[in-house]
Amino acid sequence: MFTAFRTPITTIEKVQLNTTPYKYQKLEQLKQKLLSLEQSGDLSEENLISLLNYCDSILDDSQFTYIQIGFFGLRTSRCENVTRELYSFVKHNMIGIFLDKLRASCDSQSLESKINKTQFTELSECIKSRNYTLAQKIFNLITASVVICGQFPDQCLKSIKSWLERKLSLQIELIPDRKVYAPVRWPSLEIRSSQTVYDLNGIRELMMKCGDNEVMSFTYAIDLHGNVVFSIGANTSYHINLCGGEKVCGAGEVFLKKSSQGICVELINNKSGLYLPRTEFMRPLKYWFARHEFIIDHACLHDERDHLIQGFQELRMMK
Repeated sequence: MFTAFRTPITTIEKVQLNTTPYKYQKLEQLKQKLLSLEQSGDLSEENLISLLNYCDSILDDSQFTYIQIGFFGLRTSRCENVTRELYSFVKHNMIGIFLDKLRASCDSQSLESKINKTQFTELSECIKSRNYTLAQKIFNLITASVVICGQFPDQCLKSIKSWLERKLSLQIELIPDRKVYAPVRWPSLEIRSSQTVYDLNGIRELMMKCGDNEVMSFTYAIDLHGNVVFSIGANTSYHINLCGGEKVCGAGEVFLKKSSQGICVELINNKSGLYLPRTEFMRPLKYWFARHEFIIDHACLHDERDHLIQGFQELRMMK
């Protein structure tokens, strides 16, 4: 049974119990969209994008998002909150939704005898660990088993295939004798489950919303599979949340600027107090940006490792 939208639907129904008629109507339309997707035999990326667009439209509606005033001052709009939570869930968990739909479809068509159930678990674990090469191999095995049976969720399979191909296309090539960096400390106070992690397409989307000549900074890390992941804010995000404290092939900060010509890479450094990496990955990272149509004409590479080590030494002396 496909249950990915069951919690959002239940939450919407609770909010509907105490809201205005206008907001009730908008939430009802949202709920019906979720029920339709829940009951459908197939699911496509276009379906989820349409759902996100509807969320955007009601979040831009001042009649839907206005904040009521209570006895103790301003209160946030519960209708807005539930819509934003749904938007974030769908936006950042598309692959999980597709996998749930595929698993439910196989169960409903009694295909469990044809498919090794552990393959779904293995596929989910590979995606969670960002081992997309192995994930693609497992997915191909599942696809072959499903297709042989004659009935399968075609759009769902295509969406998962496309998602994995996009992730693989964004990987950076790792040299055989690459250095690997383990955390030099465990910063418990920096662990944030709420820190959003983006791939290159994610930060491209963020940058395209910027004004001309606006600069954004990101922390980044290169994991052992060649995935480059980012979080917003060089001074407000932490490397521990990018790869869960696992070993990496590089880490630091990158500064990007939106210009009339495109997105420019202004600065790449290796500033990471968690990993204290050297510099060998920065130049390949610069040209990796170029391969994905970022402008690197004036990109600077800056080594921060010695400065970080000196800072740690001075801190120890003060103690």
